[in-house]
Amino acid sequence: MKKRKKPAILNFGHILLGCRFDVWIRLLIENHFHISPAYIPQAILITCLSLLLFPFALIERLILAIPIHKQKPKQPLFILGHWRSGTTFLQNLLSKDPDHGFFDPVNTITINNAWLLKPILTPLIKKQLPTARPMDNMVYQLDLPMEEVYALANTCTLSFLHLLTFPENAQRYLDATFVESLPQKDRRRWERAYKYLIKKQTFICKGKPLILKSPSNTAIAAELYHLYPDACFLHIHRDPYEVIVSTIYTLQKILDTMALQNDHKEQLLEDLTLTLFTDIFTQLFKDMEKIPPEQFMEISYEEFEKQPLEYLEKIYAKFHLSGFEKAKPRFKQYLDGQKSYKKNHLRISPALVERINKQLGFYFTRYGYEMKDPNTFSQEV
Repeated sequence: MKKRKKPAILNFGHILLGCRFDVWIRLLIENHFHISPAYIPQAILITCLSLLLFPFALIERLILAIPIHKQKPKQPLFILGHWRSGTTFLQNLLSKDPDHGFFDPVNTITINNAWLLKPILTPLIKKQLPTARPMDNMVYQLDLPMEEVYALANTCTLSFLHLLTFPENAQRYLDATFVESLPQKDRRRWERAYKYLIKKQTFICKGKPLILKSPSNTAIAAELYHLYPDACFLHIHRDPYEVIVSTIYTLQKILDTMALQNDHKEQLLEDLTLTLFTDIFTQLFKDMEKIPPEQFMEISYEEFEKQPLEYLEKIYAKFHLSGFEKAKPRFKQYLDGQKSYKKNHLRISPALVERINKQLGFYFTRYGYEMKDPNTFSQEV
């Protein structure tokens, strides 16, 4: 991979622009204050903005301490699935049910100031929000959900997303994805941070059950069940060739806009994706045994894409969720708006096909996907 070019402008949509100042300082310490020269202006911007917002974040936390403490999140719905498995499409669709809440872009990016400064921050975020995601052209809107892991990255140093801003310390943040294996002290710190986020968003959503989707949650399903015993878990799986090649492309796109260090190579991204896929699903298959069957459901992306409304009805029935008929017109309206959406078509090398076949055989077997011959398989997926 060629060395990344110096960015022409500052990225005012950087994932850490809403980072709490003390968290940002700890991240810098963990990474020995190493920022590649081209990204020092971006780091300065994050520092200045986080310092400016810090007093308001502390005031907001103090004012809301009692109301947030009293929150009792009820029956959250966790959407599980690897990156590029259709989790975003599924969450966007489910979020159209007005009886459920979710992390919208304002509450995600600026979770530390999402209540006190929301009238000020909302128009600023709306102005900087890209019209579409760089990896797949899916639309960004203020009324569509985002992954709560972005909020976690701005309130805690134990987030997978920090791997994408500090790639030289990739192993540390990769390890943090698997909460169960963290040292007890870090595990308790992660748990406090995550529970606070969910309580705060429940408060902001006026007590509605939350629809939550962060692909890294797929690695911690049992931990989430431990925290929320009434939670529902919806896992969506997809053809591994499409998932792997699209994830590599996605990570590259995010690194190009979010990394503060230059050290990431093409082979590293390929190795990371295959290792992460293997470890996540090895963990998920263990965790599934700890979750009651009535609270866990699996669907195929390929089948869901063909009959989304029919599958939504099955999901509502499985988890005894009310309001399907009331929300059905909203679901249809969203689906009608997606008819013009065009997927990316990415090239996959025979060498990568061979690696996928070798490392992910357990996944092919479990879900019945056909393993392709690297010598004859189409190079575009």
